[in-house]
Amino acid sequence: MARNFGEFQELIKQAKEKGEPIESISFDNDLGEGEKEGYEIMKWLAEAHPEYMAGETELKVHSANPKARENMEAYIEFCREHREELLEVKNRAHPWGEKMR
Repeated sequence: MARNFGEFQELIKQAKEKGEPIESISFDNDLGEGEKEGYEIMKWLAEAHPEYMAGETELKVHSANPKARENMEAYIEFCREHREELLEVKNRAHPWGEKMR
């Protein structure tokens, strides 16, 4: 379990390095003073590892913040609806000739 952005990034990195699938991710939004919000972490995941947002990984939101939960659930739905574009963007060349990842 990850309690902040750094821990979450590390878990994703370890899973990728070991080739382990991530079956489920449950997001909270309010992670504490000075921490990134869950919505920001979700957006990072969609950009850095879109396969989790657009793929078979079960995505849940358990935030007690009703507005944040609504926004996060809508973002998950958006990613699922636009899965092809999301996956394509990761491999697209940067406009200045650099690879995005």
